[in-house]
Amino acid sequence: MTAPTIDCVIVGGGVTGLWTRWALSHAGYDVLLVERDALGAVQTTASQGILHRGVKYALSPAAAEAGRILEAARRAWQLALRGESGPDLRSVERTATCMHLWTRPGLMGALTGTAASLAMKSGVRRIEADEARPVAFTSAPRGVSLWEVEEEALVPSSLVRTLAAQPGGPIRKGEVHAATPRHGGGVTLSIRFAEGEKQVDARTVIMAAGEGNESLVQAFSDARLMQRRPLHMVVGRGAPCDVSGHCLNELSDKPRLTVTTLRGPDGVRCWSLGGDLAESGVDRSHDEQIKAARRVLNECLGWLDLAAMQLGTIRVNRAEGLSPGGKRPDSFVLRELGDALVIWPTKMALAPVLAEAVVERVRARVLMGGSLSLKGSTTDECPIASDLPWWGGVRWS
Repeated sequence: MTAPTIDCVIVGGGVTGLWTRWALSHAGYDVLLVERDALGAVQTTASQGILHRGVKYALSPAAAEAGRILEAARRAWQLALRGESGPDLRSVERTATCMHLWTRPGLMGALTGTAASLAMKSGVRRIEADEARPVAFTSAPRGVSLWEVEEEALVPSSLVRTLAAQPGGPIRKGEVHAATPRHGGGVTLSIRFAEGEKQVDARTVIMAAGEGNESLVQAFSDARLMQRRPLHMVVGRGAPCDVSGHCLNELSDKPRLTVTTLRGPDGVRCWSLGGDLAESGVDRSHDEQIKAARRVLNECLGWLDLAAMQLGTIRVNRAEGLSPGGKRPDSFVLRELGDALVIWPTKMALAPVLAEAVVERVRARVLMGGSLSLKGSTTDECPIASDLPWWGGVRWS
């Protein structure tokens, strides 16, 4: 039996894979997306859902290019969230319509240069001392400076669900266990579906599987193309109020603390705590990281009563394209491997510009004309990952 020929097979159903599915389908290509587990599992649902616009990169001249790329991506997000262009994301739930930047008490003098940089950025407004402040900052000491930033934070599962519902090729739950480049062009994939194994001939393969890319690329290259940058995130259960933003760090361009607010399965208000706390906490044990989190919370939000808030930790790897010295890439990473593309967004916010870059590469190599015959439900067969898939395994302190 002849294997079905498909223009593009996308492996991986996170935000980047799903947006790329929409972009390629919208450009007229025959597309199949294959996800091994649940859509949005692992990195997407572990993210804080922030649509960074590059404001914090104003604090680091070396990262100016990253800020420009994020600003371009932000425009694509805005159009999609308004339903004006791109995938229609009007129904996506938000955890915050804006973010805040704030200083720790008494440290504004050490952040004079930062303040000047922020004042020059569009979409950033300083909240003066005599203005109404968000609930979390109404009792903050006078030495705490506060800015409002035009950055939104989305509910990851809602975003994934909305992207999966967009018009496009089928989404199938399956596992790619072999990929063989074909003489004359294209790739033959062996995919295990629920009904059995199928051979699928693809004109091009787009690997968007995060950490899963590491094993997939071995069929095309012996080179090391991926790096992992681990995080030791902290989540707080029973938070006193909503907080969405970054506490500035006078010693680094990385925020001392990044906080977003979400609801647990039981409806209780929770905080997701990232930033330098999560990066520097990689070598700490669970108990050590909890102690560090209490200390950082006291430094950054010490005017709030946090005595009743329980803390837990989760570990997650950020899978990225290999960068010199293992540092965070300034942008997304796209590598061409014959008739395959391997992609890492670096940040969720870069998904739109990465998807467009994929379309440009595919246009240069693939003539349309697939014979897609694999059908599948985007929701019944391939479930959406929950917002907090790790919730049941958290040890609260």
